[in-house]
Amino acid sequence: MRFVAAALALLLAAAAPAAAQNADAQEKLAQAKTYLDQNGGRFDYNKGEALMREAADAGLAEAQFQMGVLALGAFGNPPEMADAMAWLEKAAAQKHAAARYQLGVLYLEGLGVPKDSVKAATLIGEAAQQGNADAMLDYGVLVFRGEGVKQDEKIGAQWLLLSAKRGNVIAQNRLARVLAFGRGVAADQVEALKWHILATRAGRGDPELDTILRKLPEADRKEAEARADAFKPAEAPE
Repeated sequence: MRFVAAALALLLAAAAPAAAQNADAQEKLAQAKTYLDQNGGRFDYNKGEALMREAADAGLAEAQFQMGVLALGAFGNPPEMADAMAWLEKAAAQKHAAARYQLGVLYLEGLGVPKDSVKAATLIGEAAQQGNADAMLDYGVLVFRGEGVKQDEKIGAQWLLLSAKRGNVIAQNRLARVLAFGRGVAADQVEALKWHILATRAGRGDPELDTILRKLPEADRKEAEARADAFKPAEAPE
């Protein structure tokens, strides 16, 4: 599954405090993450999963999301799609952005549920509106293509830009391409090269763009490099 590896990184990410949810559940979530951290010296999957489940049963949206990730096949476990869907749906009902995104991907790919591009676009769009950079990328692509949502290359490119500004490397590559070819935006070779440089530095090369953009005048290439050097990813909203 294309999103499981990325989702696993979220198991150890800090969760934003939820004032409406009890401190005991938050503490169990924090403890669970220490036991599920394979680099932290305390790894114990059974303890981590049990604590995470307690926090999820207490209604903590972040823990419900994490239980969904575990059920998707984390740590080499066989996927339990029904459990994954149940946990993700609980978290999504509490407007948890990453849960909405993961649910959307399941519907987009037809994993554990019938494929439904409209439902996928709705869920991914909601997560994008909440500032999830991966969702911004995928929603931009869906809008650009008109998959599950009305096609609009201009709006699709705007979502790619938002994701790219947040540091999403795939979005940076996609944005470089739409700028180079003038799809949804006015063609801008210098800005295309800037995003191409950033994506390439992060390991997302693109031989076709290399061929196109290496023909730019030296002054334009230097300007693009200066813009790439000055780039700082936008921070995620609280």
